[in-house]
Amino acid sequence: MFEALNQVRKKWDDSEVIMVYDDLLKSKRLYLVLPAQHILPHHIILMKKHGRGPFRVIFDEKFSHVLELPFMNVIYKGISSRYQIISMIEENNSNINLSSSRSISVSHVDASNETSNESLALTISELGNLVEDYESRSKNAVELMNSFTSNFKLPGSVALHRSDIGGFKSRVSICEIAIALCQISSQTCATALIEFNSGDGSNEFELDEAKNIASKLNLQFIGAKNIFDLWRSIKKMDKNKIAEIRFD
Repeated sequence: MFEALNQVRKKWDDSEVIMVYDDLLKSKRLYLVLPAQHILPHHIILMKKHGRGPFRVIFDEKFSHVLELPFMNVIYKGISSRYQIISMIEENNSNINLSSSRSISVSHVDASNETSNESLALTISELGNLVEDYESRSKNAVELMNSFTSNFKLPGSVALHRSDIGGFKSRVSICEIAIALCQISSQTCATALIEFNSGDGSNEFELDEAKNIASKLNLQFIGAKNIFDLWRSIKKMDKNKIAEIRFD
């Protein structure tokens, strides 16, 4: 179990993308993952080639609170009284308060072409550097807020997500899985990820299939169940204190 973690640490210390298999959830999806501060244009090329959907950066709840990052559903609720279409669509989302990890989407102010490899790498890596400033206490809350509002713009091409407060104790989703892996790998808790694209539209994988894909792409593989067990062992967390609520 710990050998896989040691391999992840080595790959991440060498700024290499790894593959996370989400076998804790029903969908059994694959993700290409790297701590945000390590992201360079060649990582973006690799992740674009094999991924689908938007690039995401996952923050832990404590850092999100410092920046006062709103949940997207809170923004929608704030404008629903003005825009009828928002209030009408909201009625379809009875579970959104529990499941949503989405916040705003941003790009770096110097990202001239927001979806270019260079611009995406700049945005993601600078978000990672901001979290490093927070964790190292080199900037206080006011300085972090000023840095964020000065260096990033709305709307943008990188979606920000927040892990739930308490991590696995509150909710189990790819956000908590990603942050937990950063914590037990002694990495800055800002994770860049993109969902792996199967090419056939299903985007669900059996374990052996997922391992074969990682092997063919020469990527380090680790399963979410392994991450979960490692996190619980290192944190000395009783099974009874883990959330039952899980979201794909």
